[in-house]
Amino acid sequence: MIRYLRLFSDALGDTHFVVVIAETIAGAPGQRSSVAMTTTAVAFVALPAQLEPTSWAPHASRRIAVWLAGRSTLEARDGTTQELGPGDVLLAEDIGGKGHRTHHIEDVCLAIVELRS
Repeated sequence: MIRYLRLFSDALGDTHFVVVIAETIAGAPGQRSSVAMTTTAVAFVALPAQLEPTSWAPHASRRIAVWLAGRSTLEARDGTTQELGPGDVLLAEDIGGKGHRTHHIEDVCLAIVELRS
């Protein structure tokens, strides 16, 4: 089973989290993979721990963030929070609306994969 967290904006601009179980297709014996997504860029980002969460802001574009090291807490506008750490994957689709806040509990290293809209 392939699982990831999705952050999205609803019609009113409020952000929410939902756990997604990816649809998979069979590959080599014993292998399953998700449907491929078209990407435009990949970057590795190192961010320092913060004492306070960031201001409310949406993402600039659709992206996947993969936590390689460190821990962060994300807060959606509906008041829910999610803690993410090594191995966690976030599909960020809150490109409009009221945004989210991020608090890096520890120094963080992320792989950011920009997705074609």
